[in-house]
Amino acid sequence: MRKTMILAGTVLVFGLVFLGCGDGGGESVNNPPPPAPGADELSLTGRVYTMTFDRGASPTFTPFPTGQSRTVTTGLGATGAIANGQLSFTIGTPSTLWPIESGLELWFGAEEYVTFYPSSAQVAELWLAGGSDALDLEHHSGSTRGNSFNQERVSRRHIFVDRDVTVRLAQDRPGTWEDVENGFSFSETYTVRAFTLTLRQGWNVVHYRVVMTGTFVGSVANPTSVTMVSTITLSTADPGRQLRWILDEWDWNDYSETLELSRGALPRSFGTSPFRARRGAWE
Repeated sequence: MRKTMILAGTVLVFGLVFLGCGDGGGESVNNPPPPAPGADELSLTGRVYTMTFDRGASPTFTPFPTGQSRTVTTGLGATGAIANGQLSFTIGTPSTLWPIESGLELWFGAEEYVTFYPSSAQVAELWLAGGSDALDLEHHSGSTRGNSFNQERVSRRHIFVDRDVTVRLAQDRPGTWEDVENGFSFSETYTVRAFTLTLRQGWNVVHYRVVMTGTFVGSVANPTSVTMVSTITLSTADPGRQLRWILDEWDWNDYSETLELSRGALPRSFGTSPFRARRGAWE
């Protein structure tokens, strides 16, 4: 099964599950170290958490029980484990690579705005599953005050390229998206910030950050409309946010009643509630 991330705002998948402060409350940043750009081998370790939330409240992160274990798999020819609450996973050269324009096309919207040089490069993006659940390295924070909200999600993605590659969006890309379904209306204005990603032959990290602000009509539990402004940035630099390995189920939800806005086939690399995004099923 192959999965990838969508950049274009019209198909970004977010969940507007309004919450409290989350990870943003002054916690010291102690993230798992990223690999050196172009590393031949990628070793991932760190404590694993599950995440739960109540609407309007902060997410709760619970360490994965030390008495349980999970096999960690990927479609790229390596396996690892969660044992004693800790992830242990190592991979060298992936068993499967794709042409970069198709391998990352949904990351970047599959359109003319993003350039890949050289376009002949081969690529693989790492997706992990702990048993039947998704496993992602993420940050979640946000707050709700009255009928206004703000949310932030950051995800560290691991990408392998078979040669040095530059990926570039030359200028900011704005857009809008609107939808009405079952009496619920949604409107978003988004901006994808210009970026240049320099990826070295081997393993690299890209941090994908989405900041959302907006208002809603109705109650947190039962809104009738949402208006949102979002800004998307991509960078190989450290995001300065606390990242956790979060284990959560793969599934889809109907946003019309839950505000979990599944707006297309975005894979759920952005994990889980309270910023619910969805991974599509790529055959």
